[in-house]
Amino acid sequence: MSQQFRVSDGMSPSAASSYRAFEKLTEEVQTRLVENTLRYLVAKHSNYLPVKREELQREVIRVLAPGSRVTDEVIRKARKLAGSTLRCDIVELKLTRRNNGTLSSLATQSATPNPSMILSAGAQHYSQMISTQQHTQDTQSSADSNNRVYLLVSQLSWNAREILLSDKDRARLGLVAYIIAVLSLARGSPEITEAVLYQVLKKQGVLRNHTHPLLGKTEVVITWMVQSMYLEKWISSDTSQTMYGIGSRTLAELDPNALVALVEHLYGEKMDKGAEADLRIRVYGSVPAQQ
Repeated sequence: MSQQFRVSDGMSPSAASSYRAFEKLTEEVQTRLVENTLRYLVAKHSNYLPVKREELQREVIRVLAPGSRVTDEVIRKARKLAGSTLRCDIVELKLTRRNNGTLSSLATQSATPNPSMILSAGAQHYSQMISTQQHTQDTQSSADSNNRVYLLVSQLSWNAREILLSDKDRARLGLVAYIIAVLSLARGSPEITEAVLYQVLKKQGVLRNHTHPLLGKTEVVITWMVQSMYLEKWISSDTSQTMYGIGSRTLAELDPNALVALVEHLYGEKMDKGAEADLRIRVYGSVPAQQ
């Protein structure tokens, strides 16, 4: 599983070192580094793909500043540029080995979702939630730098983002919203087997071996959700079954309050306080104070 962390403007020793190295470069190289880094992230974001830190260093940063440890400072400045010019945030995620520990089984509220919401309102509500999510980041040491990935999260309102989304993107986000809602209400850990995943998709007319007019081939769409980190996929060490869970991108884009709102929207019911607290504990590991 992945652990999310953020990079702030505070200076840790490693960030200070990166800043000093960056300041030694010419202004032209500094500008090109920041702009090219943002361009690379935007290009990858066109298909919602996260970028590994080592890939960003290899393809962009070391081309212009070989041997210089400027990555943290470049990312920090690129993040400011993304916010001021594109209304996007650069979010950093740390990849860690999945925790296979068993979580206590907690009862949750269940309901039958409204199928008409899945591809349209589901996408709209999901995008509304992520557009209001605020991101802050903490500096990290270089020891785990190879386990970091970066992705862009839009800060635009849904009305502004809607004109940029294709019908396929709306359909994919709607299906993501539905699967996340199903995972959030799974008993025990927020995870389901591959067989169960395709069973719940079938109820919405999305069949495993068929090609949906908007989504395309179902298995390809699910693979995209894993690659873009909306979903997590692994093999259970206990049952050898293929499992799916909520991915790091989802946790980066949705805070606990937004996730509760998404589940309530798609299922058309208000969650009681007990079910809401269970969801927060199982997905986020705690019950944060509501804002």
